[in-house]
Amino acid sequence: MTNRRLVIMLAVVAMMLGAMAPALAGGRDKSGMIDFATGEGVQGHMSIARASDSVDVAAHLRNLNAGHAFTIWAVVWNDPSNCVNGPVGCDESDLGVDDNVVIWSGIGGVANGGGNLNGRATLPAEGGEGPIPGGVTDAEGAEIHFVVQDHGPASDDSATLLAQTTTFEGGCGDGAPPTAPPDTCVDVQAAVFLP
Repeated sequence: MTNRRLVIMLAVVAMMLGAMAPALAGGRDKSGMIDFATGEGVQGHMSIARASDSVDVAAHLRNLNAGHAFTIWAVVWNDPSNCVNGPVGCDESDLGVDDNVVIWSGIGGVANGGGNLNGRATLPAEGGEGPIPGGVTDAEGAEIHFVVQDHGPASDDSATLLAQTTTFEGGCGDGAPPTAPPDTCVDVQAAVFLP
């Protein structure tokens, strides 16, 4: 390799690392998954990287029902001090407190034959690029819980499958096709990130 090529390659790598620096500055927090019904740890994990204007989310889920459709929901307490057990440790009893929102994480899909599902998305902070009204207002200080919802067997109907992988209880209950069980949506796993 010529010196000129080496210099060009090093310059390109330096530019790439420079562009990535803001995203890497805060580091990534990792949380193991827990079974929603029992609270026991299960395989898989989620990780987040907080920035002033967004939360980068990565999911590596395991032990899901193969061939089922799933969504991941973010339960956000922008000001955890409003929680009963504040300043941290928000739970189900705090779902109605000020600055609490539940939003789709942007991750949904069908678990593969091994029961695995991976995904990545960004939760923008309110006022950031692509704001979510009533969404994340304090990306760095929020307590965030992620809940994995099982929507039952993935539908062959494209409109139903879209609902199963992008909406709360999509394809379940009243929105289920006539051949589906009436209540297939169930929360199966969760991950918790304290501020």
